[in-house]
Amino acid sequence: MLEKLYGDGLAITRFVESEIRTGAANLPKLQVGLDAIAAGRLRVVDDVSPEELATMQALPPKFSAADKTNIAVAGHRKWTLLTDERAMLAECGRRTIATLRTEDVLREAVQAGILKQDDLPGIADEMAQKAKYRPQI
Repeated sequence: MLEKLYGDGLAITRFVESEIRTGAANLPKLQVGLDAIAAGRLRVVDDVSPEELATMQALPPKFSAADKTNIAVAGHRKWTLLTDERAMLAECGRRTIATLRTEDVLREAVQAGILKQDDLPGIADEMAQKAKYRPQI
């Protein structure tokens, strides 16, 4: 769905890729992310500028390395960050980094005709069960 909405504008940091690789051992659904990387549909950002590194180092220790990299890269490159984590949303708000939540993506998918409005309650139920997060749709 993300590919249909955003095309080749999707990117993750090397730290997120590492989290996906680690998680795929226990959550086979994460293999989709690895497949997207292997097929070139999901770019992996390897390079971090000195400015981005300084931002990462200045962030509080409550953030993981992946979260710090995401905030720094999105902020410096003026990218939109997709997250549902409250602490990340708050930090992005303080830094005026554009964000999208799952709810936003689902609404865009309905507007684009990728999903139907009737699909959303089932998606929310599945996310609540499997990811322990219920999008507000």
